[in-house]
Amino acid sequence: MSDELSFKVFDSLKGKNASQINSSDISESVINDILHRPNSYIKYDLDHCIRILGAVKGFSFTDKWIDDNKNIMGKGKHLNIKLRNMGVFGKNELENDLLDSALSNGISPMLFHRKICVLSRMGNLTEAIGFLTINYYMFMQEKNYRFIFNWMVKLQLWNLIQDAFSNVVISSLVDFSQYEKAYLEYFISGKHQVKSVYNPICFCVSLERDFNRMKCAKVYFDKYTQSFEHVVGVLGSSLPKGLFDNKELSPSVLGCGLSHWKALEKISNLPESHYLIIEDDAILLRPFSDELLLKAYDVILVNDLNGGERGLEVNEVIRDVVAGDCKGGAYGYLITPRGARLICKKLEEDGVFRNIDGQFFSYIEQGEVSAGITEWPIIGHYDAGFSSRFSIDSI
Repeated sequence: MSDELSFKVFDSLKGKNASQINSSDISESVINDILHRPNSYIKYDLDHCIRILGAVKGFSFTDKWIDDNKNIMGKGKHLNIKLRNMGVFGKNELENDLLDSALSNGISPMLFHRKICVLSRMGNLTEAIGFLTINYYMFMQEKNYRFIFNWMVKLQLWNLIQDAFSNVVISSLVDFSQYEKAYLEYFISGKHQVKSVYNPICFCVSLERDFNRMKCAKVYFDKYTQSFEHVVGVLGSSLPKGLFDNKELSPSVLGCGLSHWKALEKISNLPESHYLIIEDDAILLRPFSDELLLKAYDVILVNDLNGGERGLEVNEVIRDVVAGDCKGGAYGYLITPRGARLICKKLEEDGVFRNIDGQFFSYIEQGEVSAGITEWPIIGHYDAGFSSRFSIDSI
């Protein structure tokens, strides 16, 4: 196979992770080309090279190939890519051991980040919190504030934020978004504290292949939910191609919509209460308060994309949804069985014809269900400056 053709096949698989690549997609000649000309492929796109080898040859072969070619990669890249391969295949114990060995020679943002991720996947949230608590001051001294702030939020160390950032001049944090600055002020002020905590039953929508993300979501939400159930998501690429005549309806959009529909159907038959639906990249920004239940809403929007401008002068816990509140995101909302039945009925009539949050919000705006919104969101989905998928399987 010519260089041009070999790289063309190689490039055609970009954008897929190892679990999405089928060995039938890759000819043996491309694999042989990677194996016999590693220098060319490592320089061309090492990350993609590892995904392809992992998909076709498995973990052990790929791990050995990484070690055999470490001189081409360089020490830092070799460690990074070896950790990444372990993360993709869920080799948590191996990854943890390798991280401990690397950390004995000093800490870096990448090692800090991956150590917390692997401890979370292993269910060792207490150890992850301890690791952050011991080491965060080094990053504070280096003024790497955003990195530490986001990890403190994710690990629910809200009170530690008050202590760590109380003397930081918020207006000087140029790498913080306005949203993050507002939230930092919110935590420092103590407004995140809840008088009476409400722990809902949680349903988490997650694709079967994203087992690492699912593990982390369960660890992060266990403390503040009565129970945590996995709703196996629908993989859009596995659906018949004839379903996608509508230009707005990509495979991933339809898969996401059908996944939420599954969660709503589960809730529709349960006793009356407010149940939480999240996606696997959600994080908790503060506990739920039982004040949310004072008004009989069918749906309560609690994620950080919806609502208006936030400021410390806002004191309402919850209010009616008004025009302009529904901006996007279905990764966090509370819903009653009655609300779930109403939405399911509309979905049966209309089918999934657009992204699920837009369709869901259109039913709210049309008055099909009664909806409230929290003034300060409870669910977020940012992740220490990295995309949520990368925070688990790469970096």
